[in-house]
Amino acid sequence: MGGVGRIKILDGCLQLGALGLLIVLNRGQAIRDAVWDVTVFEVESWLVAEGQEERHRDAMRSWLMWVNSHRGLFPEWRSVRYFVKTIAGEESERHFVMWEYESLADFEAYKKRRGDYQGPYREYKDNDPYYKGVFDHRTMRVEVWRDLDRDLWIE
Repeated sequence: MGGVGRIKILDGCLQLGALGLLIVLNRGQAIRDAVWDVTVFEVESWLVAEGQEERHRDAMRSWLMWVNSHRGLFPEWRSVRYFVKTIAGEESERHFVMWEYESLADFEAYKKRRGDYQGPYREYKDNDPYYKGVFDHRTMRVEVWRDLDRDLWIE
């Protein structure tokens, strides 16, 4: 496990490693070229599609149970966590899934292997709530985070 991924700034966007995942930066945000050989978190968030609360809850539980019973497909995932904001003004009821990877290289390896959901990942796509009409796709966000000063965390 482990490995090194590169981050580059190209025309106001972050390019993460070999996959070329681009994240648009906010104006004035300064990020230096760096090497990420640390834990990486992929965070997706969304609001539930109007009127789909019960179907959403069922789809998320079903997906979480499916990925737990198929862990062998996801060796790079150190953890998967599911949250919802509850007291956050306009951001209340925003749902989050956080995938934890050992490194950016592991993140990239998983994304490359999963690709366009062929082979065993076809069943993953069939179970993914993203494709079940329960997310308001206009509210989707994808972010990549890294931890800081983890040796000082209280766990």
